[in-house]
Amino acid sequence: MKTKLLLAIPMVLLFSAHTLAATSDDTVATVFKNYMDIEKAEFFKQGWLPNYLPKSAVNIEVLHNTESKVITATFEFDADDINSIKDNCSLVAETENSALYSCADLNNDISFDLSKDGHGVYASKPLNNG
Repeated sequence: MKTKLLLAIPMVLLFSAHTLAATSDDTVATVFKNYMDIEKAEFFKQGWLPNYLPKSAVNIEVLHNTESKVITATFEFDADDINSIKDNCSLVAETENSALYSCADLNNDISFDLSKDGHGVYASKPLNNG
């Protein structure tokens, strides 16, 4: 039961983020084919996504609320390509199907929810955002 609840939470957050994009003028949605497209768009340099996102990431959908500075992203990745996240983040919880990581950052609360089947959710929220 706990596993099902833990897996349902990211889906609720994801649904909420997509709903927000459809209803808020302050949210910008951007889609990238792969990691290299993110580099070309300088999203890493802007700080909108961390450069330790798995390099195998594809089908990346980013929602960036320009007012609240909350950023969420969904992506697919090679489930074995998580060393960059392990090197930069701490494992918070793990189930049979997924792992939740929290990443140290002075300005943002950052997390990755990675399913073992290669689907990922990234979330970043400013620490001073109530």
